[in-house]
Amino acid sequence: MSIQSPTPIAFGDFGQNAQPVNAANPLPVAPSVSQALPWASGAVQDMLGYSEVNIQVSGLVAGDAITVITSQDNVTFATEAGVRRSDLSLVTSITADGTYSFGGRALFKWSKTGGGAAPTVVIRGSN
Repeated sequence: MSIQSPTPIAFGDFGQNAQPVNAANPLPVAPSVSQALPWASGAVQDMLGYSEVNIQVSGLVAGDAITVITSQDNVTFATEAGVRRSDLSLVTSITADGTYSFGGRALFKWSKTGGGAAPTVVIRGSN
C-alpha cells in the first residue's frame, strides 16, 4: 500500500492564475482585528473578511442621522441594522455619538442627513 500526497487546493481566480495552496503560498487570512480606520461618507469599506464590524461615531448634533448600508457586490446596497453598544438597543439609524456593532462579511458605506458638520466616523472589523 502506498500513501499518496493529497492534491493541493487551488485559489485565485480559478482560471489561469489559480495557485496551489502550500507552505510557500498559504491561503490569505484576514487578521483577527483590523486597524481602526477613519471613514468618509460614501466611501466603501471592504469588511468581507470580518464577522463583526464596530463603528465609532463622534460629532453628531441634534437632528443628524447616519445610515449604514451594506452590499455583497458593490452595486446593490441595503440599510443595515446595528446594535448601540451603550445600551444594546437595535438601531437602523445612528443619531447619537457612540460605538455601534454590525454583522460583517459585507461592503459598508454610510451617509448622513441633517445640518451639522461632518462627524468623525471610525470603522474596525474583528473575527
